[in-house]
Amino acid sequence: MVKWILKKIVGSKHQKVLRKLKATVEKINQLEIEYQSLSDEALREKTANWKEHLASFEAELDEEINAWKDNKLNSISNNDHQAKRDIEEQARHRKNDKLASVHEKQDAYLNQILPQAYAVVKNGARRMVGVSYSVCDQPMTWDMIHFDCQLYGGIGLHRGMIAEMATGEGKT
Repeated sequence: MVKWILKKIVGSKHQKVLRKLKATVEKINQLEIEYQSLSDEALREKTANWKEHLASFEAELDEEINAWKDNKLNSISNNDHQAKRDIEEQARHRKNDKLASVHEKQDAYLNQILPQAYAVVKNGARRMVGVSYSVCDQPMTWDMIHFDCQLYGGIGLHRGMIAEMATGEGKT
């Protein structure tokens, strides 16, 4: 009885998760409205900037590893092929050891830009409404814009949660 009352007052575990995600979905919808005034090129530029920034994390690591490797290679004889192979192997191990921290930085950045990125995708879908194209030689017209429940599902999947959407459609 007490459990039932608490569940009615506080909500289920799933309702708590949805409440936490609600602010993000509202932010996505707010940004999507703002992005309607941007040009297609401005939206493409946003995406390109995000890709470039994500790639910069690994590029910094590559620069660091290459500088370390060059320093080591300069300190050995040109004829010492075994030492060169050892340094190459050590460089690969150093990079692999540090990749976890790079991935953590990339994940943090992806979480930071999540509302903007989802808003760009939703806005792109809105801009496609009414556009006709061919799928397997069959004419199709785009008529889909993301619903909030789809945003909840996408955010949940991005965060590693298992998402099930009760949409009423069949799942394969």
